[in-house]
Amino acid sequence: MDKVLVFEISSKMAHFRKFYTNSSSLSYFFPPKTVISGMIAGFLGYQRDTYYELFDEKAKISVEIINALRKKIQVVNYLFVKSVTDLRGFSGGTQIPLEFVLPVDFSKDVSYRIYFYHEVGEIYQALKETLENSRYRYPLYMGLSELPATAKYIGEFSTTQINTDSEIEISTVIPTDCVIDISKIMYKNQSVYKDKMPVEFTKERKLKKVKDYIFNPNGESISTKVSSTVYQVHHLNRNIVLL
Repeated sequence: MDKVLVFEISSKMAHFRKFYTNSSSLSYFFPPKTVISGMIAGFLGYQRDTYYELFDEKAKISVEIINALRKKIQVVNYLFVKSVTDLRGFSGGTQIPLEFVLPVDFSKDVSYRIYFYHEVGEIYQALKETLENSRYRYPLYMGLSELPATAKYIGEFSTTQINTDSEIEISTVIPTDCVIDISKIMYKNQSVYKDKMPVEFTKERKLKKVKDYIFNPNGESISTKVSSTVYQVHHLNRNIVLL
């Protein structure tokens, strides 16, 4: 991976439903790889459930939290549906707790910086042209259609692979399986969180692979030793790890 496309997605709030929650829908702090893949597929006009295999190991994705984030649970009104006629509201409504991701500073947005590379040159080039021209086939939203979002193209940047045995500042979220001493991080930095997230789906939209990640919801980098490949993104002064 000698280059990446970089773009930012922003909205006033977000909701990325955790796959293991029930009627009380909890949210991740940042979009999983499956969600980002869906966003990019929407940009390119792929139909639902047709792109999962295109974005498995072939797609290289990293995500960086830009602004400090917090969460808040809000009760929302849904229709109570047991039959088709209930879609017209005849059975009234039901209230469901829903967890939203919000910015700590309301003058800012919920924003993420996405780093993307694809082994298939046609897909990489198609996304580059789409981002450059801001011509997206499907609208962007932050997990729910009620949360519209915007995308901003930052550019294409060259990368260099870094091999180091010492601690290094990582700007993106980090898979825990590549962290050499996670207990050290969790002990010395109370702002670092850990969560389990989906990574891949099968063609039947069944969960194929999950991973644990550590991240700082305040948007700050994490200094740690990692066993996986670290890429330095030139001109942006960022060190990233792939999801």
